[in-house]
Formats: sequence, C-alpha cells, structure tokens
Amino acid sequence: MKWGWRAVLALGVLVALSNAQAGAAVRATGWTPRPGPALPKNSLLINVACAAPGTCLATGAVSEPGGAIVKGVAARLDHGAWRRVSTPRGSIVDSLSCSRPTSCEAIAAGKLYHWSPRGWLKQTYATPGADARPEGITCLTSSDCLAVGQFDEPSDGFPAALILRFDGRRWRYQPIPEPRSGNGHLYDVSCSSADACTAVGLADPGPHSTAFGRSIAYRFDGTRWTLSRPPDPPKVGGFGELTLVDCPTATTCVAPSTVTDRHGLGHPSADVWQNGVWRLTPLPVPIASRNADSGMSAVSCVSADACIAVGNWFKTGAGLRPLLDVWDGTSWHRRHGPLPVPADGVLGTATLIGISCWSSTTCLAVGEYATPTGVTVPLVEERQVAANLR
Repeated sequence: MKWGWRAVLALGVLVALSNAQAGAAVRATGWTPRPGPALPKNSLLINVACAAPGTCLATGAVSEPGGAIVKGVAARLDHGAWRRVSTPRGSIVDSLSCSRPTSCEAIAAGKLYHWSPRGWLKQTYATPGADARPEGITCLTSSDCLAVGQFDEPSDGFPAALILRFDGRRWRYQPIPEPRSGNGHLYDVSCSSADACTAVGLADPGPHSTAFGRSIAYRFDGTRWTLSRPPDPPKVGGFGELTLVDCPTATTCVAPSTVTDRHGLGHPSADVWQNGVWRLTPLPVPIASRNADSGMSAVSCVSADACIAVGNWFKTGAGLRPLLDVWDGTSWHRRHGPLPVPADGVLGTATLIGISCWSSTTCLAVGEYATPTGVTVPLVEERQVAANLR
C-alpha cells in the first residue's frame, strides 16, 4: 500500500504548533489554501483526480481521535463549488482515476467501481486464482483502464502479481511473467498511451525467507508485458518497493516511493525510467527526517520535466510535516517551509496526501490540517505559479 493516508491515521491526530512557533515559520511559496468540502468532523482527503481544470473528484476518510477509521467520504469540485457525493457502500477509496469529469474508476475495499453523477457501480472481473486484491488504477479513456494488485495462484495458493484491463465492457486478466526472486505484488500503474504502460511493485520472497523484497516494474509495449528490476536504494537494509508511478511520456516514468527499513520506518526514494533505463535518483528530504518515519504518498506529472511528489514525515513532539519535491527532468528539488492553512488552522500542521496537476503551473492537492482545538479538517491546496513546476 502507498505510504500516505494509512500512515497519517496510524500516527494519530496532528500536533498543533504553538502561536510562537507558527509565527516564526516560513511559508511555502506557490501554495494557496482553498475552501474544502463540508465533511464530518475529523475528516481528511486522500485522493484527488482532476479530469479537467476546476473539475475534480476527491475521496477521503473520517477517523476517530485515536486514528481509527470510521467510514469513507467523497466530494466533487465543479468550477469552484464542492458538493458531497457518496462513496462505494461507505468504503474508503484507495485508488482513483478520472478520464472525464463525469467518468471515474476506483478501488475500494479491494473491489473495482465505476463512478458517474448517478453514483457508484460495482465492476466484476475474473482471474485464474482466488482472493484478487486490486490496489492501483489508471484510465486513459472511459474504455481503456488498467488495475493492478495481487491474487492467489490456484496451483499453490501463493500470491502473484495481478494486472486487469478494461475495454469499455469488461475487465480482463492480463498474463504476465512472475519474478523469480519472490511473489509479485503490484501497487500502482500509469499509461502515457494505450501501448505504453508501466506497473510497479515488489517481489516478496515470502514469510519463510530471510531475504527482503526488491522493487519490480512491468512495461507494456502494446503486445506484451516485460519484467524489469529498478535499482533499490542502498544501505537501507529493508524492503525495496515501488508504490507510486506516473508516466507522462512513452519514454519517461517517475516513481517516488517508500522503502521500509528493518525497524519498520519508512524512507523516501525515487526511481526514474528514461529511454528504457531505470536509475535511482536522490530524493531530497529534511535532515531531521532521515531517522524518522517518512514516505511519499502521491505523484503527478504533466510532462517529462515537470512532476511534483508529495508525502509526509513525522517529527517527534510536533507531528506530521509535508514533503514536497519537484522533478525537472534531471533531478529532484525540495520545496521548503510549512504549507499555508485556512484562517481556522494552525500554521505548520498541514499535510498533503493526494495531488493532481493539469498543467505545468497548476495543481490541486488534498490532505488535512489541524485547528487550535486539535480537530483535523480536510485540506485543499492549489498551486498556481507564473513559471512551470521547475
């Protein structure tokens, strides 16, 4: 699972900074808080998908003060006005993709759903094995979507990587080669065209092995899926796994993710695929976060040299802090300072979990922030800058 929102809930309610600390903070530039949807108390937004400028679908969750999940929530943004909509049977949406303002595909509680203004419709599919668990989804059009995850092989019951493709009528299983180093598990998928797609995840050696998982990626060329092994971050001593990917062109994919060390702490990492070669790229993080639990939760690209990744890191005694990194086609650059918050919030408490960019100058990001009373409120931030994401 992507680091993101489950880690936010696990770490509990954000810790508000004192007025003195807030006054001394330097605000991150380019981000402006926007009015969010009216949702229940202690809600946060997890995913956002914008199929057109100013037209987005956002999904999230309601949590109890201790972080326990209560139910899913969702809202639609239509040219500046939010309207609350239902969720699939009250479930939390784990992954979301919208090809048109009125057509989205989603994964909730391990099931596939289609959304339209009329509501949610559960999708059916068949796999060779049992207990299929889709986790990541992407759509080029309303009749061309991919979903990835894991299912249990019928021959031995061991987990295997899952890829499903939607042709506008039904979801079909896609056969792929299994990694030799372990059981395949895919988390995310992205396509720049119908014949250029990449799915990422890990090869898990299984519970009886002392080895750690390693990153894997599958590339679709219009005919078949090919397995590759992106490099894992060195000296982490834990699981290497790619949990996010966005492919803005047929020759470029950006995969900022999270590696879990032997102590269970997350560390941000990033692999980039350019012209057929995967390479590890340094992902800048605050010095204080290098021994803390941290990770990336979402990425959005508009071109090969314009991507932005968001995540969070946990600062002892102060709660979650946002990670904001921008890819310029060559390297990553960190954006400093806490995010601005609405008037009822405390500066320094905002975190970002989901992001969707529709141009090189404009993005919509979602997450949560804290009020002085400790209540968490859905956060909506818009990034509008004169120059592009670089």
